Amino acid sequence: MSILVSVCVMMHSVSSVWLLIGESLEDSWIRNKEYGLNTLYGSIELEDGTFEADRTTKYITAFYWAVTTLATVGYGDVKGFTYAEYLFNMFVEFIGIAFFSFVMGSINNIFL
Repeated sequence: MSILVSVCVMMHSVSSVWLLIGESLEDSWIRNKEYGLNTLYGSIELEDGTFEADRTTKYITAFYWAVTTLATVGYGDVKGFTYAEYLFNMFVEFIGIAFFSFVMGSINNIFL
């Protein structure tokens, strides 16, 4: 049970930081003019005529990114566009490898 809680806390934490990075940068995975989340899935019209994705869509997309990155699958459909996002992505990939090894070791200890 504690492994499941650890995995959920890790995915939530990583997705929250990914969301924070996307909200704070100009040309981020949320705000990119061509492939950003607002461009692809924007449903709330702003005063300047542009669209923005709702909070639920942003969090679910960030959580999806965290799951695929931590599981070392990384489909690439949600990706960063800035250096800060690239650096965080590499950091999360390394954390994902270590965390995956820890989880597999813990499961191995259960069966031994």
